[in-house]
Amino acid sequence: MKNRSLSAVVVFLVLGIVPVSVRAQTDLTDEAMRAAADPMLDNILEAMKAQDYVKYCQDFDAKLKAAISQIKFLTSNAQIRARLGDCQSRTYLGFLKKSPAVIVLWKGKFSKSDNDMLIKLILTRQGDKWLVSGLWFQ
Repeated sequence: MKNRSLSAVVVFLVLGIVPVSVRAQTDLTDEAMRAAADPMLDNILEAMKAQDYVKYCQDFDAKLKAAISQIKFLTSNAQIRARLGDCQSRTYLGFLKKSPAVIVLWKGKFSKSDNDMLIKLILTRQGDKWLVSGLWFQ
């Protein structure tokens, strides 16, 4: 009797978890990811232009915030802006699922470069919110 009760509890717990994981996977659409990521990238690019550290890292997860101090931000931002200039336009390319993260990609045009740049945001979900775990301009 105890084994049946335990089995019923395990099955109930597994069935209770499945809809959550399925829901988490089904909301990974281009529209949903772009709606989450575009405002974050807007903030980052605006903050870089204004040299605003607080705005720059407002959507970062705790690990990324800890890794990028204000001095690091100002130094790397100056280097990026000296080499590339400001982002003039961007085109959303899509996203890649790399559990537990999602990599969101844009093609960017910058004021001081004739080359296209790949902009990558690495997003991880914490609760119901997406946070930036990584950022690259390539």
